[in-house]
Amino acid sequence: MLYKRGALLLQQPIVRHIDTFLIRPQRFGAVRDELARLPCAATPGFDATLAWQTLMRWLFHFLPARYTRLPSRHSEVVGRAGRP
Repeated sequence: MLYKRGALLLQQPIVRHIDTFLIRPQRFGAVRDELARLPCAATPGFDATLAWQTLMRWLFHFLPARYTRLPSRHSEVVGRAGRP
């Protein structure tokens, strides 16, 4: 069931964009900044930090084998796992 929900999540254009962006591991701030450049950022009340925190939780919950957290002393680093 998680995989089906994860597949639905990946069909969303913003999620697909971030999924592609994460092919190379990215620090938290880099993903936040990428979200802030997307059209969704024009939505009133949009908060790129909150959006990335929420999306990251969804990705790890619904697609746990697709993403990995990498050790870092200063920032959370997220990337795509070796095998999606």
